[in-house]
Amino acid sequence: SDPENGDILFIRIYKNIRFYIDLSERLIFGALVLGDIYSEDFLAQFIIFPILDFILKRYSYFSIHASGVEVGGKTFIFPARKESGKSTFSIYLARKGNGFLGDETVYGKKSGSGIEIFGFPRQIKLYNDSVNFFPELSGLVHDYSCKGLTRFKIRFPIDRVFKFRFVKKALPGEIIFLERGEQTRLTRLQGSEVAGYLIPESAGYSDKATGERYLDFIESLIRVSGAWLLKISSDLDSAYKELEGLI
Repeated sequence: SDPENGDILFIRIYKNIRFYIDLSERLIFGALVLGDIYSEDFLAQFIIFPILDFILKRYSYFSIHASGVEVGGKTFIFPARKESGKSTFSIYLARKGNGFLGDETVYGKKSGSGIEIFGFPRQIKLYNDSVNFFPELSGLVHDYSCKGLTRFKIRFPIDRVFKFRFVKKALPGEIIFLERGEQTRLTRLQGSEVAGYLIPESAGYSDKATGERYLDFIESLIRVSGAWLLKISSDLDSAYKELEGLI
């Protein structure tokens, strides 16, 4: 379908991977992974998602390497480096009844009213040491541990395991960068610090015009959002209490 004409863009690549994107309403509820694709994970990560990302950039939808949830009507996005806990913490928050946008990628776009954030749920990948927080995943861990592995990632379609409230679109609220730490601590970040954290994690564009639109989007997102650094320990309850102070 032609998104310029307000239709739903439907992309089906491979037998069990589909994308549904409604650009007329500026909605992305995409990368719905249908069925087990464990053996095809390379295809999704290195071929399908980069193609989709390239298509969306043409319409000024920019990916943010972050998890995202809606808490108390506010959007919290968690851009973070690998193994910082963004997937674990976003799932933890969604299990408490908060809205779920995604655990790995969210999208954003400048609109007439400002910035909009779009949910992009996809297949979850979690290290087995994070599964201790989620009893629902114990069976999946058993399948891997029987093979003699001690540390590994499990993969699963999130909607088959958790009954989350999925959020398709929301206004920006807070940008919270996660770092592992011995004690939980939330500190405020200033504009230049935010760019230093955010751009290296999410940048990616193929030409000057796209790069300029991307940087303009990032500047606008920073301007309308609160920005924080959250040192997060294994005590996720204490991290959640820190966020409650922002609502």
